[in-house]
Amino acid sequence: MAIARTRPIHVLATGLLALASSAASGDPWRVAGDRIGVPVAELSFPTRAASISLVESGEASHKGEGIDNVAQYRSADDAVFGTVYVYYPGLPHAGLAAVATDATIRANSPTVSGGTTRVTAAGGRQGTALLAEYSGYRNGLASSAASLKAGRWLIGVRVSGPPARRAEVDAAMRALLDGIETGKDAPLRQVAAIEVTPCIDPPAAQAARLRPDPPRTQILATGFVGTFDGGGMEGKDQAGKVQMLAPRVPDSFCATDLKVGSQTYALLRAKDVPATAIDGRTVRAVLLSDSGRVLEVDHLKDGYLLLFHDLGETDVLGLYDAIPSDAQIGAILDGSDTEGSRIRVPIRFKPGQGVEINLPALDPPARDRSKGKRSSTRGR
Repeated sequence: MAIARTRPIHVLATGLLALASSAASGDPWRVAGDRIGVPVAELSFPTRAASISLVESGEASHKGEGIDNVAQYRSADDAVFGTVYVYYPGLPHAGLAAVATDATIRANSPTVSGGTTRVTAAGGRQGTALLAEYSGYRNGLASSAASLKAGRWLIGVRVSGPPARRAEVDAAMRALLDGIETGKDAPLRQVAAIEVTPCIDPPAAQAARLRPDPPRTQILATGFVGTFDGGGMEGKDQAGKVQMLAPRVPDSFCATDLKVGSQTYALLRAKDVPATAIDGRTVRAVLLSDSGRVLEVDHLKDGYLLLFHDLGETDVLGLYDAIPSDAQIGAILDGSDTEGSRIRVPIRFKPGQGVEINLPALDPPARDRSKGKRSSTRGR
């Protein structure tokens, strides 16, 4: 499956985005005094963070939809620079976002070092940001990356600069994290790092069997699974007190490479245990980009469901009697397994408007997943 578009790379560049303006037509960002925010996400950031200041804002992709928003900062001499991403993926999980960001950084900078992820504070709340620090990024830069979650929104923060100015990089990152403000309906969520180790066991050789499509009433119920927040949902206890349910994504995976055509992606495998939550448990995840594009295998009580997540959407694919093999997953992604890649229920997430579930006829031709997908990778 080809990734058709790329986002603005996190390097010093000009002219990538429209100049920040609260009056810009269709611009999801709004500037008010010394802050810039995305009102629909109830998120705002300082326009100045230590030695860097806001210079540009706009949308990285999905123009006009307000689900892939980016703001860029620079120091007076352009040597230190930062990027803030506010985006709305179908699977909003900060831990997976941190793993995907790390994979992208290492792919773009083979000699980079560091990258140990730790939990830190943001927006005045402890335990709400995942932070990793790197050396030797691209042409030897010092760099930091943070991943956060607010409601269903994900936030990515990057700051880079010359190694001799590491202190400035760190100060700018800390100022951006400390300066995040949220609305009461979408506070920063508690986050946890995901442990990833190399896979030792060989992949399963036997293919799983795709189950027949259920009646429309049952497939609608399956479609609701795709609407749940895989990063953890709000629930109420018997006393009516609001509590956060645990995310279906586990806290540890092993990782292996999955080759799909000319591309190589990180395939994460988790131990298969019975589903314990209403939306199941993730047992496989293929990280297709650092912008939230993920193929997930979710263990439900009645089988293993494939979900294809992207910016602003989740597609419910087939239900299997076992975990699909790596080869099956690759065939679904490259489109050669047309029945496995056929969309059963398309779901669209619209900020401020809710969720849209569609029930197409169950026997249309398979959708070519290598074309027409409005996805991207930041290539940071």
